[in-house]
Amino acid sequence: MTSFDGVLITTFAACLICLIQICCSLYMVEREKGEGEEKGKRKEKERIVTNVLLVLIIFIVLLCCMAFKYEFPSVILGIPKEIVNPPAESKPPEPSASEPTSYPSEPATPPFPIPIKIGDILTFGTYEQGNYSSIREEAIEWVVLDKADGKALLLSTRAIDCLPYNNQNVGCTWATCSLRKWLNDTFYKKAFSAEEQEWILKSRVAAHENPDSSTNPGMDTDDYVFLLSVDEVKYYLPNNSDRMCSPTEYAVKQGAFRNESLGTCWWWLRTPGETSQDASSVNSDGTIDTDDGSVNSGKGCVRPAMWIQIED
Repeated sequence: MTSFDGVLITTFAACLICLIQICCSLYMVEREKGEGEEKGKRKEKERIVTNVLLVLIIFIVLLCCMAFKYEFPSVILGIPKEIVNPPAESKPPEPSASEPTSYPSEPATPPFPIPIKIGDILTFGTYEQGNYSSIREEAIEWVVLDKADGKALLLSTRAIDCLPYNNQNVGCTWATCSLRKWLNDTFYKKAFSAEEQEWILKSRVAAHENPDSSTNPGMDTDDYVFLLSVDEVKYYLPNNSDRMCSPTEYAVKQGAFRNESLGTCWWWLRTPGETSQDASSVNSDGTIDTDDGSVNSGKGCVRPAMWIQIED
């Protein structure tokens, strides 16, 4: 019940009380007629007149309240309904607990500025790559692995940094590891400008199982930047020579392993290893290791992958 409804009820109750008083006064007048008390009759008549006037005033107030409550002026006086009862400010409905608070979708972003095709090498974003005493960010090179529906899958041509898959040697998955957080936070914000970030699509990243073990791969994720899985590496880079990758001087400075004879490094994949404390990787000779890469190893390198929007 609103406060306005309370006023109407109170006003109606006051009218009812006054009517009861009038009835009582009339009864007293009739009883005193036989007693010939002129003075008493005069006082009762005055009280009746007072009560009648009070009832009329309250009744008029009640009518006015009801008129504005139920929009009588808009019908009787021709006053627009919007003036009588202005619409309340509309508010968006609160989301229910069952509704998701976010909806991963492709934003309306401009296409990548140049036409590209599978196998092309392009530069996009910047990151420190040399062994310098001061920070000197350089353009990152990417190879186009796939192209479909106005999107292109990119993989860095070199290993850009050296980081553990997870900071602690505990069981984890791609969804919970520290490297995923670093790629989608620190690296994403540092390597790409605001305009470049508009071209990067948030992608549903599948939690692929290890083909050689039953280790729990965790849950699917929605990421801007991610690592390739064992299955994706086999599909997009079918030969060992395709998978061999050299680290930047900056990555070596951060502790990356480099095969002295080949000049290549080993790099992380997102697929779990033999146990939840291991992660799969690509060795420096291009072979795939699905067994015993400890997640907190400080020698593994990072080759980011991502989907971007392009011209069809």
